[in-house]
Amino acid sequence: MRRAFGVLLVLLIGATVAGCKKKQETPAGGAETAALPVDAAAGPAADAPAAMTAAGGTEARGTEPGGAAAGGTEAQGSAAGRSAYLLETVGDWSVLAMHPDGFEKLPLEHKRLAYHLYRAAIAGDPIFYDQHYRHNLAVKSLLETLARHPEEIEPAVHERLVTYLKKLWINHGIHDTMNGDKLTPDITYEELRAAARAVLAAGAEVLGTRDESALQARLAALRGPMFDPQVDPFVTRRTVPEGLDLLTASSNNFYEGVTLADLAGFAEKYPLNSRLVKRDGKLVELPWRAGGEGVEPGLYAAELRAVTRHLRAAMAEAGAAQRTALGHLVRYFETGDLAAFRDYNIAWVRDDPPVDAILGFIEVYADPRNQKGAWEGVVFFPDLAEGEAIRKLAENAAYFESKLPYAEAYKRKEFRPPLANRVVSLVHTGDAGPVSPAGINLPNAQEIRQQYGSKSIDIGNLGEAVDVVTGELAIREFAWDDAERELALRCREAVRRQGIAYHEVLGHGSGRVPETLGGDPADHLPGTYNTIEEARAELVALYLAFDPRTVEIGMLPAADCAVAVGQSYLRGGLLVLRRLPPGGVVEEDHWRAALLIVGYAIDRGAARVERRDDKFYIVMNDPERWRTTIGELLAELMRIKAEGDAAAAQRLVETYGARYDEARREDVLERVEALGYPKKFAFVSPILRPVLGADGTIVDVTAEPAPSLADMEWEWNRLQAEDAAQPESAAGSAHP
Repeated sequence: MRRAFGVLLVLLIGATVAGCKKKQETPAGGAETAALPVDAAAGPAADAPAAMTAAGGTEARGTEPGGAAAGGTEAQGSAAGRSAYLLETVGDWSVLAMHPDGFEKLPLEHKRLAYHLYRAAIAGDPIFYDQHYRHNLAVKSLLETLARHPEEIEPAVHERLVTYLKKLWINHGIHDTMNGDKLTPDITYEELRAAARAVLAAGAEVLGTRDESALQARLAALRGPMFDPQVDPFVTRRTVPEGLDLLTASSNNFYEGVTLADLAGFAEKYPLNSRLVKRDGKLVELPWRAGGEGVEPGLYAAELRAVTRHLRAAMAEAGAAQRTALGHLVRYFETGDLAAFRDYNIAWVRDDPPVDAILGFIEVYADPRNQKGAWEGVVFFPDLAEGEAIRKLAENAAYFESKLPYAEAYKRKEFRPPLANRVVSLVHTGDAGPVSPAGINLPNAQEIRQQYGSKSIDIGNLGEAVDVVTGELAIREFAWDDAERELALRCREAVRRQGIAYHEVLGHGSGRVPETLGGDPADHLPGTYNTIEEARAELVALYLAFDPRTVEIGMLPAADCAVAVGQSYLRGGLLVLRRLPPGGVVEEDHWRAALLIVGYAIDRGAARVERRDDKFYIVMNDPERWRTTIGELLAELMRIKAEGDAAAAQRLVETYGARYDEARREDVLERVEALGYPKKFAFVSPILRPVLGADGTIVDVTAEPAPSLADMEWEWNRLQAEDAAQPESAAGSAHP
């Protein structure tokens, strides 16, 4: 909800330079993956040492299938700078490394704080796999076991299994995390079964058993979920055919046997952090909590116990204000009490610590009702050298609020300036990565935002990774004429930073909802709130780009770059189509928001669709008309949010955001394929390792870019296995 996600990355108009994206042909039409050997000898991840020693011990690297040390990345041989960021391609995904520049300069206590928060974020990662789909953890276990035994499996089959495993890692399951579609493997069920039996015969445990009959039964249970595209085809449905229910048509794991009609009049005690099931005809809430303070454990107890253990270690390194905030968070994870989460958010938004984190059940995109929070973990520290402009923006938030085209009743009059930083991120887990947001603004609760303010981050090392591996080819391809092209090239970097910063700091942070509405706006706009809120934040960025103070504070270098902002967004209205599945229907909220804005602008005459040489373009007609039009739409979306006008929200989304033109999509796909332009980005977090002194205490922490997606994932598995071995984690798991 409160994140600059795919749409603003679409506006990083560029393309992979020739030579950076080398593809490997796979046998029998298999999926593309990196040019990495997948039959290297591999030992279990738990064999890797937990830490370096101060005496100069070595770190385990590349010992698992798909790891960089198994044979290098596909980026090798390209320019040195790009090869440090572009690690591989997996199907449609360009996998980029995030560099933790500046971490080595942090004081030791801040490094230790970062490490403990990093471990907490990783400890909760399995939760999102299970939230995304009930079979994900079983499929993950199966694929990882098979990937570790290449000597038992036919090479072509093993290669495709590793490719499918990488897609699962990227998407936290077997559905595309961006469009919700089912991902099926490029092998047959018979090939999977033969591979599993061969690995079992070699003495390995597969799917938790060493018994062949039990294995066959467990494999059979996964046949439909893995191989049949008609079984649980979508994670989250926003548009359902007549006669289907929004909840039962979605395959996420927030509900079991529950329909929207069942929820009429039902008051949830844990609306953000529970699973709803129907048992004996009655609705039952199963809260997500570790247990403690006399409270029984709930779902995900083992993972949350590990999270709280690492948070307590972090508290010992934190300052007083952050220690208080983390204490509230520990209480929330133990009890599930949303009052504790409210206390945490208030304390968190008031504090600006040297190392910060976002942990918990945060965003509600995956729930058709916009209620259930998905696990995510993000740990970061401020990039003080690069953050001056965004801090100036936050200082001017009251001025910019006064310039918005809202009705005066919906403008905030007195509020704390939001905390805003450009940051270096150290880890993205769960819903936050590897498919990662470019910026984040929290907390989500409207009441807290209005009374206590918000906190925004622009994730600098994520944007840097994209910038390094993309160039200018897409601008040259999709700009309508030389004037648009030249302006885009001159303003390109500023356009990206302005869009993300304004979306987060001013977009989500702006506006007020009157108390007469009653409750949070999301409760009044079921099924459309996320789309409306994302579009509203985008429109704030587009509208305020034209304000003179945007240039004065250094967010744009010249006034005409405001035109480049709008033209870039219109080109993004085409480029976003490359990420959508065929069929003409849009389910994801960010894509709906983008198409809503572009479609509305075209309908009102602020932009037009042109076709030249059988290629589509979207062209701004006139800058003044453009700004007037987006101001009108912005004012209407703020009114809808403030008044809870569900009918108006539904009309706008259905008219402009729910569907796309398939001819335009086909055109865009052909053009980006010719350019070598990445369809999607995934980001690999750095790896942090403690350096231990003779007494076992942490005397330093290192942070380095992960050599590959596989290296990061095997390291996370090792750390999670270490957590599971702790006595307090013996009971409970991510499996309900």
